[in-house]
Amino acid sequence: MIIVLAWDDTDILDAALDAAFNDPRWGDVYQMDLTDPANQPLYKVERIGDAVQRTPVEGLPVLDAAEAVLFSGHAILDDKGDSKIGTHTEPMPGEVEDFGFSGRELYENFKEIFPDTWQGGTFIDGCETADSPVDGFSLSENFKSAIEDTLGGGAEFDVYGRVGEAAMEIPKMESIGVEGGWTIAEL
Repeated sequence: MIIVLAWDDTDILDAALDAAFNDPRWGDVYQMDLTDPANQPLYKVERIGDAVQRTPVEGLPVLDAAEAVLFSGHAILDDKGDSKIGTHTEPMPGEVEDFGFSGRELYENFKEIFPDTWQGGTFIDGCETADSPVDGFSLSENFKSAIEDTLGGGAEFDVYGRVGEAAMEIPKMESIGVEGGWTIAEL
């Protein structure tokens, strides 16, 4: 499953649709409208010919026990310097509003998709989602901490983020740990 958090970026959505089409292990693509913070509507997104079709959904399906999930969006820093993943919008010319989730908030907002027996991987695709701030943890490390606190029972979960800029590519194990590639979160 791929969940796109960047509402305003058609390049990210197109890359997600291409990834799901080219590698069926990703399953369906969903998009959340973070520019409507009160409701945060979800859509299942499909490409029909050259057009993109968004169908409103009430919730997301539960992942299979070994199914991977990929979250994609823009990495942003909030006013406290915490890393978040989400979307940028331009409500007025020259102004930018950021909406997004920290690693823990990301898990809290999507925890219903993770079954108790889940052992799949989580990929968080946004610039610098694996980069740790000087005095804290990266977004991917915070997500890993949240999921292990809830589903843990001593189990460890594979959570990957990006070092440097994101490229919205299907994760390949040979790129893990490579600059700009996927890096596993360690606690």
